[in-house]
Amino acid sequence: MFALYLASGEITRLVDAPLFVVAAQLQEGELAAWVDDDVRDDTHWIDDAATPQPKADYTLEALPIPCTVTIEGVEYHCTEQPEFEFDAPGTYVILVDAGPRYLRKEFNIENTPLLA
Repeated sequence: MFALYLASGEITRLVDAPLFVVAAQLQEGELAAWVDDDVRDDTHWIDDAATPQPKADYTLEALPIPCTVTIEGVEYHCTEQPEFEFDAPGTYVILVDAGPRYLRKEFNIENTPLLA
């Protein structure tokens, strides 16, 4: 199987076909690397040596920087570790995208009101 990917390492798609078929499917800016069947675009990226690598994991308290955090459809570009505070009670979904070397993750924060 081949991973078609960009210079950034992002896998754009996986193709299980002979090399001549894969070569014909390459779009501008795409490269191809032979990968094992367990490689997936959501869990791997391709390094400079055309070798698949697992995407790194992280926690909400230690985000990879820089990253993009999306809350209620609004994107925030973070260049330092953010602190999350919400005025209204409820559950907030925080989406994090730190590029092809890291997992795209979703975190839920429950904001409960303080009792006076």
